[in-house]
Amino acid sequence: MHPRMQELRAHLETGRRALLDAVAAVPAPDQQRQPAPGRWSVAEVVEHLWRVERGVAALLRREFDRVRDRLPRETATTSVLATMNGAAMLDRQRKLQAPPPVVPPDGLDVATGLARLRESRQALLDVVTAADGFAVGAIHAPHPLFGDHDFYQWLAFVGFHEARHAAQVREIGAQLRP
Repeated sequence: MHPRMQELRAHLETGRRALLDAVAAVPAPDQQRQPAPGRWSVAEVVEHLWRVERGVAALLRREFDRVRDRLPRETATTSVLATMNGAAMLDRQRKLQAPPPVVPPDGLDVATGLARLRESRQALLDVVTAADGFAVGAIHAPHPLFGDHDFYQWLAFVGFHEARHAAQVREIGAQLRP
C-alpha cells in the first residue's frame, strides 16, 4: 500500500477506535437520550457519522471512477495529515452546523447505527483500495464547511470528523451522568 494511503488508513482506524470507545462508555439506556433539548443523543451522533461517511465514500468512488483511466501513478510520499488543520476540525469550542442531508432524522438505535457505520467504512475502504497507488490528489470536491478538499484530504477529514464526534459523545456521556 502506498505510504499516503497507509497514513490515512491508520488515521481512519484511530478515529474509529476513539468513537467506539466513547460510545461504549455511555450506558446503553442513555445512548438514545439527548443531554439537553436540541442537542444530539449518542445514537444521533452515530447516525450523523454514518450519513457523512456514506456520502464521502460515494463521492470519492464516483470521482475516482470518472477519472481513473487518466490518473498517473502517485509519486509523492509526503504526509497528507500535515496539509490539514486538524486542530480546527477537532475544536469542540467551535460550533458547527451540520448541513441538512447529514442531520439525523431517522431515530436509529445505536446498534443499527453502528452496523450501518461498519458498512459505510467498508465502502470507504473499498474505494481506498481501488485508488491505492494512483495520484488521487488531483481529484477535488468542495466541503460545505471547510472548502476544497482533494481525495486524500477527504479521507483525512473523515478521521478528524469521527474524532471530533468521539469527543462529543464523551461530553454527552458526562452530561447524562447523575
